Amino acid sequence: MKYTLIVKPEAELDTLKYAKWYEEKQENLGNRFLDEVEEKLHLVTQNPLHY
Repeated sequence: MKYTLIVKPEAELDTLKYAKWYEEKQENLGNRFLDEVEEKLHLVTQNPLHY
């Protein structure tokens, strides 16, 4: 069975907000945060019943 991940606009805005916060703390940390979020969302789509 194939699943589709739906991310609400509010969650996207929160993610970008915190990426900006991390970036203010340390250069490139915001980008690393976004990369990790993307990776974890990908894992959820690959094996959603695991979560």
